[in-house]
Amino acid sequence: MAIAAGAAPAHAIWDGVRWNMSEAEVLRATRGTRAEGWAGRRVKPTRQPATMLKDRVEAERTIGEVRVQAVFWFDPTGRLWSVTEEPAEADGPQATCGALEAALVARHGESDIVTDKGALRHLIWRDERRKTRIHFREDEGGTCAIEYRELRGPLDR
Repeated sequence: MAIAAGAAPAHAIWDGVRWNMSEAEVLRATRGTRAEGWAGRRVKPTRQPATMLKDRVEAERTIGEVRVQAVFWFDPTGRLWSVTEEPAEADGPQATCGALEAALVARHGESDIVTDKGALRHLIWRDERRKTRIHFREDEGGTCAIEYRELRGPLDR
């Protein structure tokens, strides 16, 4: 499948950030900082071998009224793979998670998929225009997180 000349790269939700950017490009775009420790995590993409991601950049922003701390994850080739965000506020997590969910609904509309799996609740949006999958998850204790990653095909839910 050919890509039209001049086609814009897919946005990664953050202003100025695109999927597959390098660490240096993400640092400049977010005015973030390098992550301490580089813990890493293993992921199993749809129909691909597992890969190890490294958390290299951290930044902060506001979604609705909620201040979030973001971690930018890079694949072994050094390209942006995903972004995770968690509320920065330590007090009142349940109210914070509710406000964060409401801000996501206001920004992206009703979610495409909602599932309750035991103690976890998942809401997933597919932003086709930005080629981004948005996954909000919340546990019974009121802890929540958002993960953004590039939509790579129709099976990527």
